[in-house]
Amino acid sequence: MSGNYLLDAYFVNSLSLYNDTDSDTYGNPDAATGTCLEIISGYVNNNLDCNDTLAKIYPGATELRNYLEDDCYGLADDNLTYLHTYQDADDNNFRYQFIDSLSCELPTGYVSDSTDCDDTNSDIYPGAIEILNGLDDDCDQIADEGLSINELQVEQISLYPNPAFNTIQIISNFSEVGIFTVYTHQQVKR
Repeated sequence: MSGNYLLDAYFVNSLSLYNDTDSDTYGNPDAATGTCLEIISGYVNNNLDCNDTLAKIYPGATELRNYLEDDCYGLADDNLTYLHTYQDADDNNFRYQFIDSLSCELPTGYVSDSTDCDDTNSDIYPGAIEILNGLDDDCDQIADEGLSINELQVEQISLYPNPAFNTIQIISNFSEVGIFTVYTHQQVKR
């Protein structure tokens, strides 16, 4: 049989559908398929999902404090308020300037104050009483300011007899009241 056959040609518009692994109705822009079908199970007709592994992440989702890009706007945890907190190793409610954290809540062992100058000593903090010790107790960058030794007085104390067996006498050149403890030392004979 010979002859001319007229073939009917149909032109179908090809569609792109995008895989929607997490079933949030937003498709993965990197997982497209061309088809002439308008509906394929597991695919959608948009490529707007920025994370197709989690259904709670899609364009317009509520941004949560979770270090993830929930709303697909390009920034993780955007438009949320964070606390800039500082580690307080000596537990005096003042922070150490070099160890900090961004967080949503105040972490245990951290404070919001940022003025501690020595986080290894709980007696050193802003506003502490300055004592004559060669340290900057009040964190104003000056050690022992306003303090001085006016008069150095040598105090002497003597104990006798030495060695003593039952009673000792104490002689001193000062009159301050105090508690004195005397320890005995026994020699071990070898």
